[in-house]
Amino acid sequence: MNVSSVCNVEQAHVLITLEIHKRGKFGDDVYGPFINDQSPKNSSGLVVKLQDKYVVCSNSKITKWFGVAYSKALIAGKWQYAGRTESLTIEALPCGT
Repeated sequence: MNVSSVCNVEQAHVLITLEIHKRGKFGDDVYGPFINDQSPKNSSGLVVKLQDKYVVCSNSKITKWFGVAYSKALIAGKWQYAGRTESLTIEALPCGT
């Protein structure tokens, strides 16, 4: 999964948190959380990314997956928070765990 924090002004100290959810009969299994690299060059700018996060498949059972992400960033000296956002689609993949 890939997640981005995009802003039209400079953002600093961006902390992106990602959870990968596997849809289950009695609730979701949650993997993570995954967070972005906090080095200054990777946590600042107009676009900050968290990329290539995944769960290793243990079989080829069709399973429904989606991501949930949230973030915070320092913008103009104030902390700004982006609430929990889910993937636009739930993907059915041949990837069971």
